Amino acid sequence: DSIEIDGSGNFKFDTKINSPEVFYLYLNKKDNNTINDRITFFGEPGMIEINTKWNAFDTGPMVKGSKSHEKFIEYRDMMSKFNIQDMTFMENAIRASNENNQVVLDSLQNASEKNALRRYLFVLNFALNNSDSYVAPYVTLNDAPNANVKFLDSIYNKLFPEVATSKYGKELELFIKEIKSNN
Repeated sequence: DSIEIDGSGNFKFDTKINSPEVFYLYLNKKDNNTINDRITFFGEPGMIEINTKWNAFDTGPMVKGSKSHEKFIEYRDMMSKFNIQDMTFMENAIRASNENNQVVLDSLQNASEKNALRRYLFVLNFALNNSDSYVAPYVTLNDAPNANVKFLDSIYNKLFPEVATSKYGKELELFIKEIKSNN
């Protein structure tokens, strides 16, 4: 849904949700830069307060009232570290390529593959170790959809009942059933 606000940045928006889920808050700042016009947050039933600034809309918004969002930020912070490592590898690979240094390129390729594996294992472990969080099935679906069905089953079967019956819990269950029916 959407609302238009002209003037004060203070507003209240109500919507009914059955279980926690990801929402996006967009702000059309008309600054010709749509990259920094979105806040992603995990909403859940109850009152959620979001505070941010127009000129730093997407950087460090304060989201209060959502335990799921706190867990989501914890997850995203770690994923950001993997992404930074990937960018460092790419930067070094460009330098090594310009210098025609195949030994360094091979080493960076190996390190990049290990980082990808560590990221993948982190996603699976995060979901398994946070089976009480609505974030677990969400990150599984988004960041590990190609996992072996045994891992997906393990994650789903470990989810707390209220998480398993949530929006993303049901989507994970359906996803697993589709995989099994195609095999």
